[in-house]
Amino acid sequence: MEPMDYRDETRRVNELLVRWNALRMTEVYRRTRFTMQRDAALARWHASGLHRDELANFVDFRVSRGVTALSEAIEIEDHSSVSYAWCREQISTMEHRSEKEKIKLLAAIRDASENAIRRDMRYLATLTSTYQFEVKELEEFIDEQVVDTSG
Repeated sequence: MEPMDYRDETRRVNELLVRWNALRMTEVYRRTRFTMQRDAALARWHASGLHRDELANFVDFRVSRGVTALSEAIEIEDHSSVSYAWCREQISTMEHRSEKEKIKLLAAIRDASENAIRRDMRYLATLTSTYQFEVKELEEFIDEQVVDTSG
């Protein structure tokens, strides 16, 4: 790899890392927002006093499905954070490596980044969307029940 190619590859790898991190942060933001929505809906539920068994069972069901999606998403995010940190750490050590090591390392970082974007981030987005759906269903159910008892 000629010096220009090495610089170009370094730029491409850095662009992949920026994209990967942006996707990670987007999903964290989305999950945080949905968790706030869920918590607000549950606060309305608890304030309403509607704790009949059949209603409480539905709320518990939706909460548990959301927790499952959320915990899977957090597991993927934790794995992604470790991989991302490894890639960034390797980039920071590039200047201390031989040309041959740099080329191999850039290829490994590129592969890790591309796989994370293609697989992990896609799956993370799907899990976050599943969580969003469960929160939406929970919110709608709680709000319907609260309106029915107040009206």
